[in-house]
Amino acid sequence: MCEATPSYSVKDYLEDLAHRFQGQFEQRQLESVCLFDTPQCLGSIRGIQLGAGLSLLFNQLCLPEKLNYTQAHVRGYIKISFYKKANFQVNNSQGYSVLSGALLKIDFFDEDEEVTVQPLSNSFESIDLVIRKGMLRNLLGDSFAFPNILEQELRELIQSSRGHRIFAIPENLHAIIDELWNSKGQGIFQLLDLQSKSYQLLKELLSFLRENQTTENSRKNYFQALEKAKDILKLQYCTPPTIRQLSREVGLNEHKLKKCFKECYNCTIYQYVNSVRMKNSKEMLLSGNYNINEVADQIGYNNTSKFISAFKREFGITPGKFKSQVA
Repeated sequence: MCEATPSYSVKDYLEDLAHRFQGQFEQRQLESVCLFDTPQCLGSIRGIQLGAGLSLLFNQLCLPEKLNYTQAHVRGYIKISFYKKANFQVNNSQGYSVLSGALLKIDFFDEDEEVTVQPLSNSFESIDLVIRKGMLRNLLGDSFAFPNILEQELRELIQSSRGHRIFAIPENLHAIIDELWNSKGQGIFQLLDLQSKSYQLLKELLSFLRENQTTENSRKNYFQALEKAKDILKLQYCTPPTIRQLSREVGLNEHKLKKCFKECYNCTIYQYVNSVRMKNSKEMLLSGNYNINEVADQIGYNNTSKFISAFKREFGITPGKFKSQVA
């Protein structure tokens, strides 16, 4: 339900939200507040402008029924939502996502889109950190002593992602989120406290994204190596390479290759080679151009009786009977 546009301050945003969803807008010193008491939505959204290009929204809402709305085009901004508790389904142009429990959701806004929120339970609580991309250098500048590499990583994440990404909230972020939620200061002291905690939250988030990206890259590299192994076995199934040869070819040690191959494809390397052999033997028999001995030899069996046994284990019928049935 929360959205922002590049020209909006928190005050403008919540006034517009109150108008569109029949809420009541109030200005309370540093806080802008939107109150809802309609069949579609109950609760409140509190917003605080922490500076140009950075704001906080505290959402405490109850959605008794399905809610449809248009999420505005907000080029130049990202929204990081920290859900303290949630249980609803979101449908948009990217598909649908179920948000349940304590989650971290990062939205990359590219264009206006229709959004449907289907509550799976009535209420949710979240904090949104809304950031203008151009403010990242200011937020992560030398005055806060944050490594420049973190800014670059978020920029890369922004550039390489569309729609949204969802993660479980890392353990070390829970305490900061609770401190933000329960902040009791007033005036400039409250603003400074929220700014400080927001910068800390952003720093920890970027560290998490860096670690997560490293993990994702490792998984991608493993998957590419496994796909390469699979392609090699598919081409060389008649005389397949040994595990040692294959591990050198794809750049994984033997233990990792065997373990990851089974986890990824739900079969051992031997089982995969055998399945490729059986599939090809079946196609050769269906063609009618080969006898049993020729098929066994073509797919890498030196002993025809071993081929016959393997074929029967795979298909529950001997190759001879299979050939006579399809003749």
